[in-house]
Amino acid sequence: MTDALNGKTIAILATDGVEQRELSEPRSALDDAGADTRFIAPHHGLIRAWDQDRYGGNFVADAELKNARVQDYDALVLPGDLFPWPSIWCGHFSTPANRLPRSATANSY
Repeated sequence: MTDALNGKTIAILATDGVEQRELSEPRSALDDAGADTRFIAPHHGLIRAWDQDRYGGNFVADAELKNARVQDYDALVLPGDLFPWPSIWCGHFSTPANRLPRSATANSY
């Protein structure tokens, strides 16, 4: 474990169907580097991950997307997935899923 990210809070935006390795491996690496990681999901409760060709583990959402505020996080991770992004993005720029990354990008310049 290093302290490279000590004191940093990292949001991981995910929902049901996210590829399990794409969710758990980055989180583990960030945690090992000292970050405080938080799963943000469009719904309260469990995120059901996909593991290769079947459903895998469940992960607890730390916060609902509609309540996430970009100023509460130092970075945003968008894990790879099998099929959840259309259900999050819905093609509308005004959805909560678009607000968080757009705000994070706007605040990085």
